[in-house]
Amino acid sequence: MPRLVAMSIGTALSHLPKGPSNQRWTALGQGPDLLRQKSNQRISMFPFVFPTDSFAMTKHLKKPISGNPALLAIVGLEWVEQAMKEFGEGKREIYFGTSATGMGPALRVPVQRVYFKTEGSKAITFQADLVEVTRQNVPNKRLNSMENESDWKYYYGFGKIAPMVPAVALSALRYFSTGNQIQNAVPGSCLIHDPIS
Repeated sequence: MPRLVAMSIGTALSHLPKGPSNQRWTALGQGPDLLRQKSNQRISMFPFVFPTDSFAMTKHLKKPISGNPALLAIVGLEWVEQAMKEFGEGKREIYFGTSATGMGPALRVPVQRVYFKTEGSKAITFQADLVEVTRQNVPNKRLNSMENESDWKYYYGFGKIAPMVPAVALSALRYFSTGNQIQNAVPGSCLIHDPIS
């Protein structure tokens, strides 16, 4: 648990540089550094409470965990079933669309796999090789019933879909950007740490 440092307004101001009041309030914005220097002192009043290592923890969580990024796609089961049908009829690539905000980083990092979680499930049950993530619609590679839809913010193409055997529970996955464990209620498609590679 982070160590907490308490300091009253008067005590904090007493440690600020001498000068006009506006300079002293500017210096107060440097509070975390000041309080960190005083972290070993016992101070009784606490209008201000700062975790001394909160900045270090935040910085750490922003670092991607080791391993490869993969795309977690949240789709309707009917999309997957239709894609498998069209692959069986000879299509080599299919593009799905999404406007999930978590898709942005997938434009900037190399992603080779996409894992599908169908709506209502709590596991990834299908997988495929990822072709690309793009902002451009690819009408001739969309599902036959969706080739004219262009309302999505992102499009991701993939090769033939295969079932995940065994399926992988969402609770076993982690977000690639933070390393935090994924909960059962995923807000939308995003990058994850590849559970296989």
